[in-house]
Amino acid sequence: MRNLRNRSELPVSAARRTRRQTLGRRGAIALPFALILLCCTCTPEQRYRRLSFFFDGVPRPGEAQKVVARGNGKPADSTKERAEKVTPKKKLFTHEPFAKRKCEDCHGDPNAGVMLAVDSRTLCRKCHEDFGKEWSHWHGPAAVWACSQCHASHRSEYAGLLHRPGSKLCAACHDITAAEFKASDEAHAAEGDCLRCHDPHGGTDRYLLKD
Repeated sequence: MRNLRNRSELPVSAARRTRRQTLGRRGAIALPFALILLCCTCTPEQRYRRLSFFFDGVPRPGEAQKVVARGNGKPADSTKERAEKVTPKKKLFTHEPFAKRKCEDCHGDPNAGVMLAVDSRTLCRKCHEDFGKEWSHWHGPAAVWACSQCHASHRSEYAGLLHRPGSKLCAACHDITAAEFKASDEAHAAEGDCLRCHDPHGGTDRYLLKD
């Protein structure tokens, strides 16, 4: 009786505040269920009207949604727009064994603890068996079958699996400036591309000039 008497003696404002708190808690629990029911049992247009009553920024049906970038408040590009801005991947030239995942052809038993199954001369000649049979003069790296000095073993963005394009590869060993190169010979001044006149592997000419 004491508790009931005390409760009835509460000021009117305190009683109202208690009822509001109770209703608020009930509303917080009921609201998610009400929203789920509203979203699942109406058309897109009806769902938009009902959700926009409770929330700001609800996109209209069929309207492209603008995503706000984090931090700066500016609209971010859509997924499609971002995809269109991505730089296209460069074309890669792939060594055939690597493309076919025939790793054992070059590396042998993966448990053997060695990088190559055999030495590079024997290894490369397994596929390039007719390479240089008619030559009397060889380019240094080709003469010792140091193929990887100029060529990538797996893939490259340059044709022929080269580490660098054209004359830039030659300049890695033949230390000469572009000005010196062009001044050294009339043909060099006109062309400026080593591979246009020289075979990079070998030939019958002392200077490895192409026929």
